[in-house]
Amino acid sequence: MNVQLIHSDNGKPAGVFISIKDWENIQKKYPKLVLKPKKEAKKTAFIKSFKQAFDELQLVLDGKLQARPAKEVLNEL
Repeated sequence: MNVQLIHSDNGKPAGVFISIKDWENIQKKYPKLVLKPKKEAKKTAFIKSFKQAFDELQLVLDGKLQARPAKEVLNEL
């Protein structure tokens, strides 16, 4: 099994990457292994998007990013 360690921005271990083939073998060996529910994954994605929007707003307020019309932003959604 080829395993790659993923580090956070501060250099600490934060996760592990394995191949899909290895992951499928693990799932076969441990069928009761529970994955993060889709609802939880969607919630996490929403929070990440909200944080990004907040960070961009802060950049606009700091004068480091030009604001866009609300209609343009809504069209992205």
